[in-house]
Amino acid sequence: MQPAPSPSSSLPLLPLAEINEEDDPHFPLGLTPQEKRWSSIYPNIERRGYQLRSRYRPGWVGSWIKEGMTTADLFMRPTWRYEYEDAAPSTGALTVLDATRISDGAPVALKFISMSESANTPDSNEIETLQYLSSPALAQDPRNHCIQMIDSFELYSPVEVESTGCTNAFIAVFPYARRWNDLPFRLAWEVLEFVRQILEGLVFLHTHNIAHRDIRSENLMMDATSQCFAETNPVDRIDATARYLLIDLGSSTKFKERRPVQFRHGWHKEIPEIYELDSEGESVPTRLYDPFKGDVFVLGMVFERYFGKSIPCLRPLLSRMQDPSPINRPSADEALKLFHHHTHHIGRASLLMPVAEVEAPLDIGEMDVFTRGIVVIITYFWGWIDYFRLLMKVLWRGQELRLGSI
Repeated sequence: MQPAPSPSSSLPLLPLAEINEEDDPHFPLGLTPQEKRWSSIYPNIERRGYQLRSRYRPGWVGSWIKEGMTTADLFMRPTWRYEYEDAAPSTGALTVLDATRISDGAPVALKFISMSESANTPDSNEIETLQYLSSPALAQDPRNHCIQMIDSFELYSPVEVESTGCTNAFIAVFPYARRWNDLPFRLAWEVLEFVRQILEGLVFLHTHNIAHRDIRSENLMMDATSQCFAETNPVDRIDATARYLLIDLGSSTKFKERRPVQFRHGWHKEIPEIYELDSEGESVPTRLYDPFKGDVFVLGMVFERYFGKSIPCLRPLLSRMQDPSPINRPSADEALKLFHHHTHHIGRASLLMPVAEVEAPLDIGEMDVFTRGIVVIITYFWGWIDYFRLLMKVLWRGQELRLGSI
């Protein structure tokens, strides 16, 4: 879970010891500035019952160095990233990091949430929104597809805040989740169930007057506790619950009364109604807009990107969700009703159609051209083999697939 960086979510600037890169035996695999921030708060987090990876432990020495290797020697091993889990630096803003709950060893994700005034307003307070959505009554609602916060705590004591001069912050703790497409989609039914759940989750948010305002592929996840990810005897999605989740409410707004708002920082500047001409005749994203209709538009874009060509029954829905006019664009609730309308009478043959567009993400960035080609070809043919395996499994058992039935 690694949401996009935002101006309000940077880690506090604590005093850090400067190390000359040439003198660091880890170079260029030493801690990045963002990783150093997590390393500096390692003791605070451990006191609360959570442990970061060994890489972030104060005084960390790389495991390959302990074995007597230099970093140059390490780079000679093609599989070094997989042999030494503490070797590869984490990139990005790192507002979210994986950790382990000390009491039971459960994997979790920790998110740094700033308490600065610029990051929190009466309408936009991420920790309060998370607490609200994770309250017992709402957490048990099956329509709630927001990842549940299982713990939270203030990072610094008042004494630490005074001594460092830093703004205090919350650490929010979530169950560890997987990317929504970590398991490749093979059957159209799997895609439709994913679309149904995410639409249902958006309706739930909007019902509670919460606009997400940062919907994108990276903020859609899958419950990692599913039997699909079991270490022993994993099962297919047609056999077990696969629950999909919305994450990252850092840009969200919880309204007391709905009203037009101004576009914030974000990735989806394609929302057509946010633009107007400035005094110099330039098109700028400053027009007030309905963030609820904006959520529908950008979710339609995500669905279109991955499934627009391969799932014919979704095309009318996606077209409506991306209507340039917010007046003609459906609400989230109307979009879910349209989804049920277009899929209610879909036949079994259509549910079993192959999905060719969404494959498991391949980590081929450092491979040579020949190796990349081999991996892509193998992945392509394996996709079809796996599809026919699932197809035969469903047909042999006479299994009837229904949306919402697993």
